[in-house]
Amino acid sequence: MTLAFNRVTKTSQELLKSRYMSEDNPFASAQEMLAQLEAVFGDHHSSTTACRTLASLMFDIKQDDINAFIARVSALADEADIRISQRKSLLYTKLPPGFDFTGHLRLATVNDGVSFESFIRSLTAAVVSRKEGFAYRQKNSAPKRKRKRESPSPPRQRRERSERCEARKEDSTGMCSVPQIAQIGRSEPSKEFTVPVEVKIDGIGMKTKALCDTGAGIYLSMTPEFAQRVVRSLKGKIMKLPKPLQLADFSGTSRGVITDYIRASLTIDNRQFNCQKFLIMRSNHDVFVGQNFWVQHRVGLVPFDKSFLWPDDIPPLTHGAKPFPLSDDPPRPVSIKHQADVIRRDRLREKEDKKIKRMVILKRNWREPVNVSAIGQASNSPQPSMKVPESPTGDGTVVTSMAAAHSRQTGWVGIPMPIKPVPLVELPEGVVIITECSAAPVSTAKREQDWPKMFDDKPIPFPEGETPEHIGLVRQGDIEKDAPFVKSPEQLESFNKMKQLATEAPVLAFFKSGTQSR
Repeated sequence: MTLAFNRVTKTSQELLKSRYMSEDNPFASAQEMLAQLEAVFGDHHSSTTACRTLASLMFDIKQDDINAFIARVSALADEADIRISQRKSLLYTKLPPGFDFTGHLRLATVNDGVSFESFIRSLTAAVVSRKEGFAYRQKNSAPKRKRKRESPSPPRQRRERSERCEARKEDSTGMCSVPQIAQIGRSEPSKEFTVPVEVKIDGIGMKTKALCDTGAGIYLSMTPEFAQRVVRSLKGKIMKLPKPLQLADFSGTSRGVITDYIRASLTIDNRQFNCQKFLIMRSNHDVFVGQNFWVQHRVGLVPFDKSFLWPDDIPPLTHGAKPFPLSDDPPRPVSIKHQADVIRRDRLREKEDKKIKRMVILKRNWREPVNVSAIGQASNSPQPSMKVPESPTGDGTVVTSMAAAHSRQTGWVGIPMPIKPVPLVELPEGVVIITECSAAPVSTAKREQDWPKMFDDKPIPFPEGETPEHIGLVRQGDIEKDAPFVKSPEQLESFNKMKQLATEAPVLAFFKSGTQSR
């Protein structure tokens, strides 16, 4: 008791002196002495005071020591009767925004396997690492700042007295006419509780800012402009409410009607809520999060640092659940100058394709019938020519198709094609002969001496395999008139015979020219 009496202040000694020196009613023990001091000078609302102190407490990495700060928070938590399981979250909320950029400490707060002592060790190591990094950056940037100070400043230009007087007059007139307001330092931060959120549909999201409010009695809403962006970029769908909702302010005055809504997922503070119902209404922010949302999910709001107190059953997302960000900005215009190489390449390709089509037409075998639509395809090997066209357009097509399907076509293919042009000369006596032609194989068929068709002083042979009847018809001269000038029945019969002969075997035949009858 003597030690306790000597250690207290003067005011406390005056309170204890009457009983300490009394012989009738002295203190029974030092505990009774301390109980009287606590009854007079003790704080009966220590838990409330501790809660208020914790609410205003914030860690400053430049001024505070992390060990002393943790000890102070633990002491205040003991006075406020805060459980050990909640002290990790309490200590994490006292860190400045952006301190835990890796998210390791945030995950440790919701992990029951991490004890409070392990969390304190991780927090202390993180603070020490941040301080060492800051000191290292300051040390490396010091020489650059020193060299910048030592660099000579540009010479100051001196102005004449008249110029200085005119400048003063302009400054004075400008100050009188237009008041100037100067802002020193950074602008005042926004007092609205806005946080970044992400609206997603089918894994593709758009980032924006949302206003968090605990006074409005709605769940979620978005502006009509942002809803159109969601429909255009995320392929969302605007739907009608079964019954319109009437809006009213705090005084009960009607403020409009809500008739539309949209379904989308919401990601806020690294927590995702799937298939949420967003009402479409007018507001000052793209997304509005109302009181009903916070009450339904049991979330506490901390407006001081714009943070949230989430329950344990709503953990944060992992890195594997990140959506694909999408921007609704218009695409950048393409410069023609930058696309010059691409345009030149496309033109060269088009020119090469046209060249290949021309070469295919020039190099194809003209003895074989080819479909007109197939000409131009890039192919070096000849296509099968034994197929009869589906829709013949004239007599020439019919003759060519039937000749191609004839069984003796294989023998005719071996005859070489003429390379040089074949001019025709009409003799005075009306006999047409060939003056220049390529060599043809010698025919083994029987010839007659009076056959007038000669080439290079030699009779023109018939192809191999010709029948004597066919040769006789040709030499008798039954076909005397050309097809376009056929008028009489006799001429029509001769023309039909010519078509029949041309169908059975296309041969190179020459006929005597006669008088055309019209």
